[in-house]
Amino acid sequence: MEDFLITYHRKSGEAHVRRFTNPHLALEWRMALEMQHTGPHEEVAYICSDSLENLKRSHSRYLMRGNATIEDVDEKSSIPDSLTRYARGS
Repeated sequence: MEDFLITYHRKSGEAHVRRFTNPHLALEWRMALEMQHTGPHEEVAYICSDSLENLKRSHSRYLMRGNATIEDVDEKSSIPDSLTRYARGS
């Protein structure tokens, strides 16, 4: 299973999909993003899936407008400084 974190803007249909190799890092990012994205039109979704292709089929509403960017986040990646204060509670 792979861990995916999607930030989605409902009005514009823009989505940013992050694929993680470390589920703990994915959850840290999720907490940080949820605290940062509090607008009524923003959504943060954490989804486990067999593959990106399966994610595209099972959660197509996030990706159907074609405004999605996809990024791999690996073990060496850390939460960006702009999100660190949210994740760490600073």
